[in-house]
Formats: sequence, C-alpha cells, structure tokens
Amino acid sequence: MSPRAALVLGVVAVLLVAAEVPLDVASHGIAQGIVVLPFGVVGFVVARRQSRNPIGWILLALTLAFLLSADGGSYAILYYHQGHRGLPLARVGAFLAAWWIWLLLLLPLPIGLFPEARLSRRWRWVVWAYLAVAAFFVAANTWTDATGIVARHIQVDSQGELVSAGSGGSAVKAVGAFLYVQSHRLVHRRPHLHLANSVSHTLANVVSQVKRRGYAWTKPSLSRASRMS
Repeated sequence: MSPRAALVLGVVAVLLVAAEVPLDVASHGIAQGIVVLPFGVVGFVVARRQSRNPIGWILLALTLAFLLSADGGSYAILYYHQGHRGLPLARVGAFLAAWWIWLLLLLPLPIGLFPEARLSRRWRWVVWAYLAVAAFFVAANTWTDATGIVARHIQVDSQGELVSAGSGGSAVKAVGAFLYVQSHRLVHRRPHLHLANSVSHTLANVVSQVKRRGYAWTKPSLSRASRMS
C-alpha cells in the first residue's frame, strides 16, 4: 500500500462523513460516525507517513466499515420506514447497516501490534486464535445478511439492519467475551498496553451503545419494522 492509497481512503472517509449529515437529518437519526473519527484521523496520518505500518491501514479499514454501516442504516431507514421508495439500492443499504460488526475483527489488532507494529512470538497464537473466532462470527453474520437481502420480503429494524439477522447479537456477545479475557491476559504481561486496552474497551462500549440507541429519538412510528415486497 502506498501513501496515495491512504489519500484515496481518506477522501472516501471524508465523503462518507459528509453523506452522513443529510442522511441523518432526513432519517431523524444522530451522527454516529463521529465515534470513529479519531480512529480515521490517526489511521490516515500513520498510513501516509509509515505506509508499511499495518496499524494505520487497520484503523482506516475499521473507520470505513463503521461509516458505511452508519450511512447504509440511515439510507435503509429512508426507504423502508419513511416511504422514500424512489431511492435505489435500498437493500444494499440494509446489508451495509450491519457492517459495524467488522470492528470486532479489526479493533483489537492495533492494540496487539502497538508499538512495534508486529506481534511478539509469545502472543501470536492468542491473536490468531481470536482472529479465527471473530472471523467465523463476522463471516456467519455477513452470510446471513447477504442471503437475507435477496429474499422476496425483507424487514429492517429501527437501525436499518435486517430483522432476520438476529444471530448477530449473540455473535457480538460471544466474541466480546473472548476479547475481554484475552486482552486482559495480554495487558497483564505487557503493562504498557494498559492505557490502550482501557481506551479500546471504552470506545467499544461507546460504539455498542451508539448502535443500540442511535435511533432512540426518532419518531415513534419509525421504531416498528416495515415489510417491503
């Protein structure tokens, strides 16, 4: 990857943030993308100045995944709940709405790679084990959404996500519990990661709460799932 690629991804992130503003206003939501802006800024700077450092690219990737989720969810709300049936690709928006789950796979990696940008041999197996478990749940959730959006009749919830994809919540809890245990083991042996670990857990909780309550202040009529044929 090159600094030019980082610039392109940075521009895409800015465009997604810019698109979120009118989408949230129209769908009566809140700006969820602000949660990951610090990740995006740090990732862009690192990727531009140290293109061989994977931390920057990982931060950019998780930023883009969450922004796509926020924009896709708002777009699906406009189509399925507010009656803007002239909007194209609404099912794609519903599919992207669940992409925040990719943070489960990407968020712990910068902690494990910090500060040398590589994993120590002692903890390499822990990270690979986590990635295997997280990748399984992310892939399962993504497959459920991908097959769900091609159904003749679909339902979306108040966040724009497919109602049929109900297994995502249990996947989040299972992977989150595994991450909590393994990250605390890592911090115990590497004390300099204590602050990074605390920040990660705090931000992860914020992300979870925002996704859970992001549309809590929408009109009551929007809280009900709608059926689209």
